[in-house]
Amino acid sequence: MARDEYGLTPKQRTFADEYIRNKGNATAAAREAGYSKRYIDTNASKLLENTRISDYIKNMTEDTLKQRKYDAQELILMSWGISMGEVQKGYSKQFDHLSDTVVKEMTYEFTPTVEERQRSIEFLAKLLKLDESEKLKTKLVQAQIDKIHSEINKDETQEDKLENMLGLLGETIDET
Repeated sequence: MARDEYGLTPKQRTFADEYIRNKGNATAAAREAGYSKRYIDTNASKLLENTRISDYIKNMTEDTLKQRKYDAQELILMSWGISMGEVQKGYSKQFDHLSDTVVKEMTYEFTPTVEERQRSIEFLAKLLKLDESEKLKTKLVQAQIDKIHSEINKDETQEDKLENMLGLLGETIDET
């Protein structure tokens, strides 16, 4: 199969372009690129793990960010403001295509919806790679829970078991 200068197939390139266009929705990008529904449901996010695809996305978004004069800090601050529900400024214009003129221009303020705030939080989590650290915390907590279960099974008095369990639980909370 033919590949482009980034080593991507046409379907991978379409996926990456759609992913950039829709601001990070891998499932929608895979659907637009023509991947099968079965593949999308199980592997859409794995496309992002493909080194060629991720390098292409990085290269394309870096160019876009430079063109728009945004740096990573500005994007984080903007996304943080949205996630916190801060009032945002918007711009809109109404265009009459028949007369080829602008009918109305306006600026306005709005408060992000709950869905917009959630998407912004998810974006920040991806950007800051909090997903992996949360998985690690989950594994640590599960290990502590397993340790508590093994401690409970020892031959001890009920009072000793309760004291040990509370101590282990306190350690788990302190570590996370």
